[in-house]
Amino acid sequence: MKRYFQIFLVLVFLSWTAFSFAGGATTSGKTVANLITEVRYIINEPLPAAYSDTQITVWINDAIRNIVSRTHCMESGNTNHTLFSGTSEYSIGSNYLFVKDVIYQSGSTTYKALKKGKILDVGNVTGEEPAAYYEFNGKVGIYPLIDSDNTTVTGNTIYILTTTLPSTLTGTSSIPTPASFDRAIVYYVASQAFMFDPGKGEMAAFLLNQYYSEVDRFRADFLDWKPAWWEKIYPNK
Repeated sequence: MKRYFQIFLVLVFLSWTAFSFAGGATTSGKTVANLITEVRYIINEPLPAAYSDTQITVWINDAIRNIVSRTHCMESGNTNHTLFSGTSEYSIGSNYLFVKDVIYQSGSTTYKALKKGKILDVGNVTGEEPAAYYEFNGKVGIYPLIDSDNTTVTGNTIYILTTTLPSTLTGTSSIPTPASFDRAIVYYVASQAFMFDPGKGEMAAFLLNQYYSEVDRFRADFLDWKPAWWEKIYPNK
């Protein structure tokens, strides 16, 4: 009981400090090893015993993938394609979770966000340049379709903005998610450890609820967040 009370006080302090900053895109610079140390403090296992560093690292990776899926806090805009006459579908690239946006560029300074559509609209929407996109089988399709008679869009560009699939981390890897989610990762991992500890089910549930609360506290900051390079390819008018 005394140990639970100590853990509770630690969590209260850490939760209070989280209110001192808003969600941002800057990482903390912490590594997987740093978070393992923080997790071990909460579960009262300073050195590997019941849980190896390898197992804790697996849970850290699980937490990061879940956070990115729920918040879209890691984004990429590295995929772009020059449009060709007669070609409507273009590869999204690798290591992505979701397509966030597709931007159409005509000329050097004219940009337009394409509306998210559906493949059943292809051929049923007319126009002189792309107005919408759909996602299918690892590709983005744009329409109205470009045909051999329409040369006005040939040579123009589309930018595919995606939510990035995080790489699998090791002990020396830096945490790639924003600093505001570091505490959530620790909560998640500790909850998984307590889940496998007989008699610690209530603590596991408590920490998992803390994890979801922490993620939800900051997720709104990222659902509408645009990375720094956004203004370069899609400037505000």
